[in-house]
Amino acid sequence: MELRLLFRKSLLALSIFGAFSGAPQTLASQLSVSAGNGELGQIQSKLYVQAFRSYVSDLTKMAPELKLDGAAIPDPSFDSKLSRNEWIKAYSEWVAAKKQLSEQDTRHLVDTSAEGFQSYYKGEAFARVPFLSSIQLDKTPDKPEVGAVTSIPLIRAYPKPHTLDVEEYVNARFPDSLQKFFSDKQVKFFAHNGSCPDTVAYHYHQGYTEPQRFHGPRDNQESTYLLLRNPKNSSYRFAVCHLVGNDGLTRITKILGPSFQQPTAQFVGHKSEAPLFEFNDEGKRLQLTANDRVIVGFQNTVWWHLAASPKWERVPLTSGGADAAIFRNKETGERIISVWNVYGDEMKEVLKTFYEKGGQRFVYIGTSGGMDPNYKIGDVLLPTQFQQKDGTWLAFDNDGTKMTLGAQGKVRILKKTRQGWIATLIEETTAKMEEIRDSGVQALDIESLYFAEFFKDHPALEKTVMVTVSDLPLGKHTYADENATRSIPLASVKQLLPELLDPKFPMPVVVPTGCQLPMQNDFGKLPDVHGIVNSLGQGQ
Repeated sequence: MELRLLFRKSLLALSIFGAFSGAPQTLASQLSVSAGNGELGQIQSKLYVQAFRSYVSDLTKMAPELKLDGAAIPDPSFDSKLSRNEWIKAYSEWVAAKKQLSEQDTRHLVDTSAEGFQSYYKGEAFARVPFLSSIQLDKTPDKPEVGAVTSIPLIRAYPKPHTLDVEEYVNARFPDSLQKFFSDKQVKFFAHNGSCPDTVAYHYHQGYTEPQRFHGPRDNQESTYLLLRNPKNSSYRFAVCHLVGNDGLTRITKILGPSFQQPTAQFVGHKSEAPLFEFNDEGKRLQLTANDRVIVGFQNTVWWHLAASPKWERVPLTSGGADAAIFRNKETGERIISVWNVYGDEMKEVLKTFYEKGGQRFVYIGTSGGMDPNYKIGDVLLPTQFQQKDGTWLAFDNDGTKMTLGAQGKVRILKKTRQGWIATLIEETTAKMEEIRDSGVQALDIESLYFAEFFKDHPALEKTVMVTVSDLPLGKHTYADENATRSIPLASVKQLLPELLDPKFPMPVVVPTGCQLPMQNDFGKLPDVHGIVNSLGQGQ
C-alpha cells in the first residue's frame, strides 16, 4: 500500500522513463531542472524552497542528535538552474556548517545519489528533492490508439479524523506549491494505462507539446508523473502514466483529488496497455526450474548482501517497467529471481508472469501497519489468515511457518498472524482502523492478500508471505514517523538474510511437466526478501 512504499522501492531500479531511450517513439528526459524563467521556473523555485523545509524536518527526525529543532531556515536564493545534486549539496553544507559537524559527519550528510536525487545521512536515505525536468522529443511522436475515455470522481476533501496528518503526507510527495498551481491554473487531471511515451504522444497531438516530468513523490521515484503545457494558450494538464491494475489508479486519485478544481479525472484507456514488465532478451527466454526461487521485494537488500561474494552475478531481465533480475551463483548454478515490490493488485501480474515461466517457489516479504497493540516496529509476521475485501477470512498455508528463522534471537518472529487489506492510506481514518482492528486483523497492507488469493488456485506451489511491521496506525509511531523509524524494519530483514539466503535449504521434488508439485513438509531456510526504501545502495 502506498503508505509503506517508501520502505519498498529500490533506488537502483530502472526508471520507467528509462524505457524511452529504446522505445519506437524516442523520448529523452534531461537530468537538469527546468530553466528558471516563466511559470515553470517559478514553480521550480518554490519546490526548492519547500523542499528545504522538508529536508530539515526529515533530518531532524532521522538524526535528532544534530538538534536542528528551532534552527533558522534561510530563504534560499540558489539559481534554479542548479542540478538537483548541487541543490542537495548546498543545503547539506549549510546544515553541516550550522551544526559544526565533524568532517566525517559532513561527508555522511553531503553524500548524494544521481539516480535517486536523494540525500543521505550515515547511509540512510532521508530526503528527496522535488523538481521538474523537460522531456526532449527527437521527432513528432505517432498518435497512439486509445479506446474509451471515462470520467473518474475525485474526492473533494480528505476524510477525518485520521491516524496522521494526511495533508502533510500528501504535501511531502506533491508539494503544496504544486498543488496550488493545479488549482490556480485549473489544471486537468488525466490517468493512463498506456506507456509513458504513449501518454506524452496522446497529449502532444492535443496541443500539449511541452512535456515535463515531475520528480519528487518519495514513494514513486520511477516518476510516472507528467506536467504538460500547451504553448498556444498556456493551459496545463497533469498526467499519470503506466498504470497497471486498479489499485494504483485508486491510490493516485485519492491522494490528489482535493488538489484539482475539477470534480473528475479523465481515465484514458489505451488499446496498447503498458505491460508491468518490459522484458529484455534474457527475460524473454527465461525458463524457470523447480529449484529456482522467485523473490518479490527487497531487491537491493538481496543484491547488496550477495554482492559481498564474488560468486554471485546479477543479470537484468527487464528494460523497463517493474524491475526483475536473476542473481546467479557462478559456482553452484543456484538462481534467485528477484522482483522489486509492486503496488497492490500488480502482485497478481507478477505471480502469473513468473508462474507461466515455470516458477514453483515464491516468496513475498512486505511491510505493513501493525494493528495489534502488542506489535512493535520491526516485528516479522508470518500470516496464515487473510481478511478478504468482503470481510470473510481466507486460510493460507504459509510455508514460511516451517522455516527456521531468527536463530540469533535478534528479531521477533510471530507465526500464524491475521493480515488485513486496505486500498489506500487516505482511507486510514481512526474509526476505520479501529473497526479493522476489532474485526481481528493484526496488521494490514495492500499486496499480500493478492499473493494469498493467487495460491488459493495453486495450492501445491511453495509460497511464503513475510511482512515486517513498519508503522503503527493507531499507535505511537505512525507513518508520519517514516524517516525516524524506517531503519528498524530494514534492520530486521537484514538480520534474517544470512538464514533466508542459505543455499542448503531443502529443495522441492522435481515432477514431470504438467504435474502439480507436492507440498513441502519441511520448508527449511527459504531465501526471500522484499523492498523497503533504499539506504544509500545498502538499502532495499
